[in-house]
Amino acid sequence: MKCVFSSEIDKSARETYFANFAEHPSGDITRIAANEIPKHDILCAGFPCQAFSIGGYRKGFEDTRGTLFFDIERIIKVKKPRCIFLENVKGLVNHDRGRTLKIINEKLKKQGYNLFHKVLNSSEYGVPQNRERIYIIGFRNKKITFDF
Repeated sequence: MKCVFSSEIDKSARETYFANFAEHPSGDITRIAANEIPKHDILCAGFPCQAFSIGGYRKGFEDTRGTLFFDIERIIKVKKPRCIFLENVKGLVNHDRGRTLKIINEKLKKQGYNLFHKVLNSSEYGVPQNRERIYIIGFRNKKITFDF
């Protein structure tokens, strides 16, 4: 498996990525056309959690940070990867009484994905932190089943 593209807007995070992988990620994904991104089978993405977190103002898609999901959707529409893997803060599950997650699911299903999601705590997987996140997995092949 090979990473063919990465994007990160934060300068410090880009430097850390380079230190770990000896590659420079592209910058702001909102300024990158989907056709500039190489073909890929798996799209792995996260989008800013502040708009959905109980630690923030919870403005969701009304917060510009919350709209980055729609750039992920834009790329998925064009590139049509076989699998998508998204993560975000646990608060996304119940944000706006579940409407936010429903919108995300509807958008991805419209693109032909069979979706699975679950909240997992990193402490249960050998990571030295207690952090719950939602993981959303999607497959274009409807016959694939998935269990966390």
